[in-house]
Amino acid sequence: MGALRTLLAHEIPPTSVACIIIEPIQGEGGFNPAPDSFLRELRALCDQYGILLICDEIQSGMGRTGKMWAFEHAGIVPDVVCVAKALANGMPIGAIVTRRELQEKWGVGAHGTTFGGNPVSCAAGVAVMQTMEEQNLVANAAARGEQLMTGLRTLMADDDRIGNVRGRGLMVGLELVKDRATREPDTETSEALITSCADHGLLVLNCGMHHNVIRFLPPIDVTPEEIDKGVALFAAALKALPRS
Repeated sequence: MGALRTLLAHEIPPTSVACIIIEPIQGEGGFNPAPDSFLRELRALCDQYGILLICDEIQSGMGRTGKMWAFEHAGIVPDVVCVAKALANGMPIGAIVTRRELQEKWGVGAHGTTFGGNPVSCAAGVAVMQTMEEQNLVANAAARGEQLMTGLRTLMADDDRIGNVRGRGLMVGLELVKDRATREPDTETSEALITSCADHGLLVLNCGMHHNVIRFLPPIDVTPEEIDKGVALFAAALKALPRS
């Protein structure tokens, strides 16, 4: 936050900044949750200078993190939220959600699109939200996320190739390192582990600047038994890799 304030004080005047966009939890960047205190300070800074705060919740929204929106963990409310992906459970849809006064200021049609408001995708989105409420899936994501984190951190305690396990709810990243002290990323093991997981019947992907973070994104209706099975398969896949 200090660097951002310095930037606004000495390089870019706040009056020249229309908005600040942030992922409350980085997706492709490595599944790094922004600290709650940082998000609260960022909200205050935007309020101070009249800058719009936009949260990209395309990966982290719709209950993924154990709350409907990841920004809720910090107790803030952004001015604009970007939503997609899980909104219609695979049907093509995206949306921006804003405060009412912003929509009224922009005017009708200001954000028109070629395929905007597709009725089939919108119906799917309504069905998704109804299902989430009826089956209490946001709470399930929180509970199953704790179960997943506990299982992966148990593996971490016995395997020093795992440098960190982080995330919220069912958006969890497991970082592979060559050395825990230096946190040197281990891209080679990450790539080999993806293949080993597939051989054991578990599909995972990696992310991060060095592609050394294995990401876990189970569906938010995942069961306790499925989480246990997934962790067991991951443990077997990791064990099958030779240590350097």
